[in-house]
Amino acid sequence: MARHKNSDSVQLHIAGIHAIGSLGAANYIADNLTDLYTASRGTSVSMIVRSSSDGLIITDAELVGGPWTW
Repeated sequence: MARHKNSDSVQLHIAGIHAIGSLGAANYIADNLTDLYTASRGTSVSMIVRSSSDGLIITDAELVGGPWTW
């Protein structure tokens, strides 16, 4: 996952190894949005999220790397 801040816009990039991985990253972001914003202070960041699922249901999502500001 990456959050890229330009001068006039903010872009959120989510990419998983599989589609369910992208869903896991989105789930992590939704559950931790306040903490992520506080940690990044509104700058551009990257991070690695690991998730588990049961079918298409995310059962767990955790931060395993980052957030790294750039």
